[in-house]
Amino acid sequence: MRQNRLSVPLIVVGNLSVGGTGKTPVVIALVQHLRESGWTPGIIARGYGGNSSFWPRLLENVDKPYEVGDEPLMIQKRTGGPVAVGPNRLNSARLLIDQLGCDIVVSDDGFQHLALARDIDIVVVDGERRLGNGWCLPAGPLREFKSVLRWADMLVVNSPLENAHRGEHEMQIDYGRLHRLGAEHTTMALTELSGSRVHAVAALGNPDRFFSALERAGLEVIPHQFPDHHAYTQNEFEFLSSKDILIMTEKDAVKCTHLKINGCIWVLPIQAQLKDSFYATLESRLPSRLVNREN
Repeated sequence: MRQNRLSVPLIVVGNLSVGGTGKTPVVIALVQHLRESGWTPGIIARGYGGNSSFWPRLLENVDKPYEVGDEPLMIQKRTGGPVAVGPNRLNSARLLIDQLGCDIVVSDDGFQHLALARDIDIVVVDGERRLGNGWCLPAGPLREFKSVLRWADMLVVNSPLENAHRGEHEMQIDYGRLHRLGAEHTTMALTELSGSRVHAVAALGNPDRFFSALERAGLEVIPHQFPDHHAYTQNEFEFLSSKDILIMTEKDAVKCTHLKINGCIWVLPIQAQLKDSFYATLESRLPSRLVNREN
């Protein structure tokens, strides 16, 4: 297969399993680190579920999730960085480079997109489920045979690691302060709701991780699970009364800002915590001609 190479480094953050592995939080943490290190990163994404009339597309604050996908909007909101979406990742990346001057590109997903040459491949693995039974869909959870992991440059495991295998980097998820839907200046620590009975909605690949986090914080959780990337409608929240408390993820929140939902609605942000050794390995794998490029 002929591969196209960008004029700047490309980092792909992908996974091998279907379902939520924690890939998107890694993308956000990576972009924040690159910016703090002096890079001008741009993000590309497929825009799963988006029905835009044109591609590629630079995200703007007024864009709707049904046009560009929920995860790209969440990434843009969290990072404040430029995000280009579209089925052709090469065209999206060139848009970031040519129009916005990005000097490094991070791809949200794309480990299986071999037409675009990459400088670093990062694969995120769920530390609890790992690779399941090791079989591909539909008999198992894998998109492709696990042997392809040999092509990954770095493995990030979303779980505390007592005995990390060679090449594995531990990631842990930190939960930030809750903020009111549509009013981010109104915040509260999750522990302030300890002992409270709350509703929780999640349209994620692995919603149980979210529900369990709320329960570990001492909340009595009534879970409402929806398919990944689900587009919410008004009537799906009719179970709420004006006195109820509902907690959702950031990915859900970008799809609910236009809805008039009863009750007190809180959004729980998450942050991937990666060790210094991860970033040191990352920087060692960046093209040498661009490391310390100001010297």
